[in-house]
Amino acid sequence: MIPSGRTAVAVCTWRRPAGLARLLGALPAGLAGLDAPPLVLVVDNDGSDPRVARVVAASPVPVRLVVEPAPGISAARNRAVAEAEAAGVGLLAFVDDDEWPETGWLAALLACRAATGAAVVGGAVTPAFPAERADLARWRRFWSVLPQT
Repeated sequence: MIPSGRTAVAVCTWRRPAGLARLLGALPAGLAGLDAPPLVLVVDNDGSDPRVARVVAASPVPVRLVVEPAPGISAARNRAVAEAEAAGVGLLAFVDDDEWPETGWLAALLACRAATGAAVVGGAVTPAFPAERADLARWRRFWSVLPQT
């Protein structure tokens, strides 16, 4: 059965306003190619940092901000699912606050899902390290979501 309703993108964040700002800045490109804009949810898994609300207010795309006071990524993700269900969302994509999507990211995920009929699809995650932490590159596979042996 194909879910009804609109699509949502959920971002769970915890005390990383700079990463959230980078993600939200990249999101318009990541949403390119869609027929309708998705609901964008930011779940702040803390609520104590006023910079998060300022980042959301400055977002180039409309964002609904909610605070999940229970600690942990599971609580934040469960809150995102509950908020999406309450909004009538049929499909939900997650992206982390330390990631940024490529152009057409969500359209590609949705096309893959439509072509395969899969209930869940995912995309590649390629780690990018700042120059001052180039030493981490040798551990890249531990942060990556790519096929490995």
